[in-house]
Amino acid sequence: MKQTFFRSAVFFIGITLLIGAGIYFLTDMRNKVLPNETEKLIDSLIEFKQDKLIFPQSADEVRVLFDGVSHRRVPRIYIGQIPSDFASNGSRILFQKMMIPLILRENEKLARERMILQILNDKWIAGIPWTAKEHSFFDALAQRYDSFLKKTMDGKMADLLEKVDVIPPALAVAQAALVTDWGTKNLISPFGQYAWLDETHYDLKPFQTLSEAVTSYFWELNASAPLFEWRWARDRIRILPNQPKARRVIPFLKRYVPDDPEYVNTLRRLLSPDEIERLENAAFTSEGTE
Repeated sequence: MKQTFFRSAVFFIGITLLIGAGIYFLTDMRNKVLPNETEKLIDSLIEFKQDKLIFPQSADEVRVLFDGVSHRRVPRIYIGQIPSDFASNGSRILFQKMMIPLILRENEKLARERMILQILNDKWIAGIPWTAKEHSFFDALAQRYDSFLKKTMDGKMADLLEKVDVIPPALAVAQAALVTDWGTKNLISPFGQYAWLDETHYDLKPFQTLSEAVTSYFWELNASAPLFEWRWARDRIRILPNQPKARRVIPFLKRYVPDDPEYVNTLRRLLSPDEIERLENAAFTSEGTE
């Protein structure tokens, strides 16, 4: 009887130690491996600062670059500026081809930042501590989107997950087309953004490159307080797969140009249903530069 009890006790202790070791191992691995994977994603964001811009001297050069390109096979060709002769030698379709790679690229960056945020949110909920690099990434993003004003970590995270998100490509093309009249005017500020000159005067905000303009425009839609209704609408269309997203969110952009009561209606009429479908299904080629 004593021998049986002794064996049972030894077996129980052994199982307890084994389970304890397993829990320690899994916890240790989770704290070591997952942060490293997250840090790799954070490090990979540097690639978005290394994109090479091309500065064609004429609309014909742009035409050659995008010859034979379809919206379903977008090349990674990033145009730095709209050529000065685009007003006389450009076209509606060429404008779309020129803008869509920059828009898709900015969406790639936002999608990756959002992925990192979601990983950090899962870790926060599970009580897994962040690494110094993860904290630095989160703090920088909170600063960029003014989410640091929220009082709690939960508030900051919720605010960022609402803001750090992709923009419907058709919407971005439409807004740039409306401001520039398909690349024929306002080329220094293709999304019609303004900058204050002093306390009472403002003017179009100039950008050195199209890439800078796209990044600034995406930030405004994602961070500007007056556009919170637009972000609310974007969040709701997630439950509507395979639906034209641009048309569903355009009505919530009244405050983008508050002094133009017809802005939303004009924007809504700018693209045909076929154009919207093509732009919303646009994707980079797997080959990258073909």
